[in-house]
Amino acid sequence: MEHNCFTNKIFIYIFKWLLLGALIGIVCGFIGAVFANAVEYLTALRHNNNFMLFLLLPGGILSVFLYKFFGVSGVSTDSVIASINGEKRITKNIVPAIFGATLISQAFGASVGKEGASLQLGAGIAACFSELFKLNKDETKILTVCGMGAFFAALFGTPIGACIFVVEVAFIGKMLLSAIFPTLLSCYAAFYCSKLLGVKGEYFNVYTIPKLSVNSFYKVILIVVSTIVVGYIFIKLLHFCEKWAAKIVVNEYLRISLGAVLVIILTLIVGNNYYNGAGFHIIHKVMNGEQVNYFAFVLKIVFTVISVAAGFKGGEIVPTLFIGATFGSVMASFLGVDTVFAAAIGMTALLCFLTKCPLACLILAVELFGLKGIIFYLIAVIFSFLPIKKTGFYNSQKCRLYER
Repeated sequence: MEHNCFTNKIFIYIFKWLLLGALIGIVCGFIGAVFANAVEYLTALRHNNNFMLFLLLPGGILSVFLYKFFGVSGVSTDSVIASINGEKRITKNIVPAIFGATLISQAFGASVGKEGASLQLGAGIAACFSELFKLNKDETKILTVCGMGAFFAALFGTPIGACIFVVEVAFIGKMLLSAIFPTLLSCYAAFYCSKLLGVKGEYFNVYTIPKLSVNSFYKVILIVVSTIVVGYIFIKLLHFCEKWAAKIVVNEYLRISLGAVLVIILTLIVGNNYYNGAGFHIIHKVMNGEQVNYFAFVLKIVFTVISVAAGFKGGEIVPTLFIGATFGSVMASFLGVDTVFAAAIGMTALLCFLTKCPLACLILAVELFGLKGIIFYLIAVIFSFLPIKKTGFYNSQKCRLYER
């Protein structure tokens, strides 16, 4: 009798999460496709209409208004991670706020990505489901992870990496194991749904992989260590500017206006729009073997720090891939290795260093660059994983690497 009761509970659990996982995955996949296509359209529109840059100032003011109107001022990806840890609660109001604010950033040229929006949108949609199905605190936590992973998979086309990233990101060195099954289901549902709606995802062909040798290992380690130095400067500058910008310019409208003016002035000085928006067009150039400015990674750091510190929404992961790719290509010219391969190593190492998600970064590298160079991506992950939360993007991460 007890055995039958236990078996029934297992079946009910599996059925419930099959239903919830698939449902939130489909919803996130549909909304993610709309979001991704809107970002792509607005980015292309900005590239073809340089005057749109000058709308960054009123656009920034509008994005601050959106957050205040929906009552979610101060909510960020850090807040979403804190909600997984049980410290905060994300409301459904974040969905229209982050959706609109990120499109504004992309349309008018703030140097931010889209993954921050994907994680927050996924968490907001999960909050809607939690309210609808009257889920308890633990169930809401799992559903939040499902939503985050699903939206990430819908935008980037990396379902396995998205799943591992969101179950790994909250706790450095550990994973939220109870969420893996429903999250993987959500990620694949969202991935296929967005694919059907025209979202291509990201994939880069890394054809030239060096032979396994002491010399190639030495060069990869040198790229990784140099990338960590760049990443350390980037994150310290980002945290410093975020902190002091909020202290010096308390008014959010004024802060984002000043940031917009700085971005506009810098863009005019540079003379092109390479460093506005997420920057995927430059990543694609590098991954196609094209040469870019040796100081491109420095300029992207400056543009991203100003945009994020000013309060523009979108996230930092795509700019991180930009910085890693362009810096890797610079190192390639000094070390005599293939530019595309060095860029892939740079992206993998910098992403791991700043997100503290080694397993996810390894899987993302395989999904983005292929299986052929996995040994070198593994080296990049091993040498770049430093479990110190103050050298990463997310202050809400818990370091539980040494817990029993």
